[in-house]
Amino acid sequence: VYFPDVEKAEWLNKIMQQMWPYITNYVKTVIYEKVQGSVQSSSTLLSNFNFTEINLGCTAPRVAGLKVYDNSLTRRNEIVMDIQIVYDSECNCGVSVNRLQAGISNFSVRGLLRVEFHPLIEQMPLVGAVSLSFVNDPCIDFNLTELANLFDLPGFNHLLRGAISDGVCGMMVLPDKYVIKLHPDVDISRIRFPLPQGVIRIHVIEARKLEEKDKKILGFGGGSDPYVTVKVGQQHKFTTSIIKNNVNPRWNEVFDALVHDVPTTQIQFALFDDDGALNKSDNLGMVSIPVKSVFELGIIDEWVQLSDASTGAIHIRLEFYELSEDPADLIEVLEHSNSDEKIYSSLLNIYIDGAQNLPVNYLQLYWQSFFTWYVNLLYSAGTYLGLVNLEHEESCSLNILSQNVMSEKTASHTCNPVWEESFNCLVSNPNLDNVSFKISNQHGTKQNTLGHLKFSLGQLLKAKEMTIEQPFALKSSGPTSVLNARFCLRILKLKSQSKSPDKSSFLLESLSSAVENENPENSIEAESLEGSDVGSSLSRSSASANFGLFLALKKNASNGTNSVLGLNTTSSSGRTPSVASEISNIGEISNLRRRLHAKSPNQPNDVMTDNDLGRLKLTIRYSKKRLVVLVLMAENLIACDEDTSDPYVRIYIIPDKRTRKKTKVVKRDLSPSVGSKFDIPKKEVKQKKLHVSVKNQTGFLSSEKVLMGQVIIDLTELDLLQPNTEWY
Repeated sequence: VYFPDVEKAEWLNKIMQQMWPYITNYVKTVIYEKVQGSVQSSSTLLSNFNFTEINLGCTAPRVAGLKVYDNSLTRRNEIVMDIQIVYDSECNCGVSVNRLQAGISNFSVRGLLRVEFHPLIEQMPLVGAVSLSFVNDPCIDFNLTELANLFDLPGFNHLLRGAISDGVCGMMVLPDKYVIKLHPDVDISRIRFPLPQGVIRIHVIEARKLEEKDKKILGFGGGSDPYVTVKVGQQHKFTTSIIKNNVNPRWNEVFDALVHDVPTTQIQFALFDDDGALNKSDNLGMVSIPVKSVFELGIIDEWVQLSDASTGAIHIRLEFYELSEDPADLIEVLEHSNSDEKIYSSLLNIYIDGAQNLPVNYLQLYWQSFFTWYVNLLYSAGTYLGLVNLEHEESCSLNILSQNVMSEKTASHTCNPVWEESFNCLVSNPNLDNVSFKISNQHGTKQNTLGHLKFSLGQLLKAKEMTIEQPFALKSSGPTSVLNARFCLRILKLKSQSKSPDKSSFLLESLSSAVENENPENSIEAESLEGSDVGSSLSRSSASANFGLFLALKKNASNGTNSVLGLNTTSSSGRTPSVASEISNIGEISNLRRRLHAKSPNQPNDVMTDNDLGRLKLTIRYSKKRLVVLVLMAENLIACDEDTSDPYVRIYIIPDKRTRKKTKVVKRDLSPSVGSKFDIPKKEVKQKKLHVSVKNQTGFLSSEKVLMGQVIIDLTELDLLQPNTEWY
């Protein structure tokens, strides 16, 4: 019995629909009484701002699915759930400013909403805070009304929708969160800006047999100029160097990426052929691996077949590093690091709350106040002055390891600026590195330093939990000027590898849940790939743009329980146990034995051992009311000609044999890679068996027997809700 981890929540939808009229009235009251007044008081230009209409529609948001994570991926004092939210209503909202009216209608939002209850406390309301965020960029759509229709032009429309999407993503897409504080003693800065869950080290090593995208002219030219782009979630994107005219390139480049959410983050590799700055790069294939698989195994080092390409594979190595609070782990990390390479050993998290009692230039503030009053007077008279910068601002510039400015934040019109910003950076050696701050006063093009601070990271190695939070006195500043900040150091410790016997079996569970995912905006369909050099079995799925591709690998077990073509010694999934029961023609049995004896002359003719006839790798699953059979590859097949064969695979459902399908022929290869996919209707699957045979293509008039081996799989004994990838 298969239990999906995403559950229905129709009971919640019924409650929401019944409460929606009351929620709508409450939202209207809040907007008219609080939001409208806040907007009017924010600027004299918006003093006539009003909401003309607020109608959220009659259809409440729907929950398409709900998933609650267990303790294996969450902390003990928190509850984390993902909600597939769908809001598609006939809402209509309008505003007016100085008799100019604009609005939007038919607003819709679809996305995966992350809800976190953290921390759990022993006092009412038992939850310290609730944080809301989207796991991926939500799908936002709307129509413009009134004056806003001016933006509904080809150029402006794209810019407007992009700006709104970027605004939402900047506030409520991981790692950014909207936090609601429920208990006064909870420090929400640690909830808004939590530490990453780990660091992924990505080794892009090499690729092989890539497609030749460059055209040949008179037999010259051809090849490709490949490079790789690596995207980790929504925050990190890396690009390798370009290897000129090489379909078997070798990069040996390393990238490090922070991981804020292990269950949903994907690592996407995309290979392109560079055609110069003026031309679009050609696609050479892509592949995607979930971070959850790397988290479970610790290390993945594999050749992975590329999707969306006729040929090609990429060799990657992925390592997951946990964040350790033990300073002793730094010694081991530094000992194993190569001094010739720039390898990071630690993660530094810096939270800047703000500064206090900064020095003030009173003469500047006087003239600033005068000019501000004069500008407002001219604006009220309807005079346009243009772009003038008259603000007195303090900005905090953060420089890491004597490099360029890492980040800069600005607070206006204050000597006690509040930034409430968090920064993460990777550090090579905390014993030697420093972090520098500079607070400056920006007035036009002139910049005056109000104070600076230099902090040695070695202090964190001696602090409790490698964290220091306190006011730091600024140099070259006022006598009481301080910077309120928190420094937190974590050592990158390689996660211990999985000790399970099937160590390379990553994402079979994730892939099965992805196939059955009922997300209304993402229809995910799994396909398969060729395996790695060590006999691994790869599966991939082509997914929507939001969720990318899923990759599954199942390594061949070493205990010999997998069946061979034409012979099954053990059968836990309903495969029949003998050659004679699978091959109806006695002449074909004799022919197989003759070729087998020619291959192993010292072995008796009446004995067939495991793998004598070779092996075939299949993926069988059930998706979208159809049985999907993916023929991946075969190896060690029997030679039908002098020393080779031209094999192909034929499948059909027995006993009716109405659905017959076959793969393409692979010329002169005893270990072919097939990569064919077949869909069989649901009505033909019930209480049936799958007949798979490997045959050799011969001439039209040839009398040579073509059977190279076959296997019969009882479909009633397979769990088709999950992908079954095995050697037969």
